[in-house]
Amino acid sequence: MKKEGKNFSANFKEKVNIEATNEQEIIQELAIKYELYPTQINTLKRKCSR
Repeated sequence: MKKEGKNFSANFKEKVNIEATNEQEIIQELAIKYELYPTQINTLKRKCSR
């Protein structure tokens, strides 16, 4: 059986992206704070900067 991933709202993605781009906290701290992997945060940053 395939495991389903989490679905994040647009507001959540925007909030994480803003904090990541301000770089007040390092990516690892944000990952712990929001229970995400650091690669997920980097992907959000990349997608939103287009």
